[in-house]
Amino acid sequence: MAEQTVELSPGESKQVSFEAIPHEAKTYQVLVNGLTGSFVAVIPPVASLRGTVLNSRGDPVERTVYVGGTYERLDTTYRIVGYLQVTHSDPETGIFRFEGLPVGKIDIWVRDWPYPMSRSVALVEGLNVVGPYIVSD
Repeated sequence: MAEQTVELSPGESKQVSFEAIPHEAKTYQVLVNGLTGSFVAVIPPVASLRGTVLNSRGDPVERTVYVGGTYERLDTTYRIVGYLQVTHSDPETGIFRFEGLPVGKIDIWVRDWPYPMSRSVALVEGLNVVGPYIVSD
């Protein structure tokens, strides 16, 4: 429990702030010198992304195609930029997948010589499907 002691002269005021780091999603009650309040901690929404990389005939590409990207999440105060760990498409299915992404805008790139591609996607909570990305044979 956090505690601060503030001494004031008559007519004086001072701002006092406390930081709380909740460990579970629930409503927390706050008591400060007889005054009560509350705040609600929520679990941020999470998205996953699945896509395919295919050749011009619509078949999975039988080689490694690297897929990655960057995302931005607007917090109340900060713009957070993150990078997806580079993965590759499955040569048997052409599918790639990312899990645990923040909801918001994401830029996906598919790196395949000589035609790298990128696409912006607006992620919503749950599963998002993109593609197919068509690459050379």
